[in-house]
Amino acid sequence: MKCVNGLLIIGLRGGMTLKHTFGQLIRSKREELGWSQEKAAEILGIPSRSLQRLEYGDYTPGFATLFKLAKGYGTTPDKLILPIWELWKELPEADSQSDDL
Repeated sequence: MKCVNGLLIIGLRGGMTLKHTFGQLIRSKREELGWSQEKAAEILGIPSRSLQRLEYGDYTPGFATLFKLAKGYGTTPDKLILPIWELWKELPEADSQSDDL
């Protein structure tokens, strides 16, 4: 585990991917606000299924979704991406070439 910008991030061991880690970050933001997935999806202006897939690491957001997430969660896109960047930098070179996220 690693703490980046005050968030505890679970590493990439045991099949964890950058998408899964990003999903954990998004889920933790939603839970900090006390929102259900349905409420968050409505506030964020995205389909609830997309938010669910994003939180489970099955979906990589495009720019529009990333911007909606940041705005809705009261942050900026860079603060959502920075923890993922920090993990990616530490990957072995072969793994960092992956298109995982």
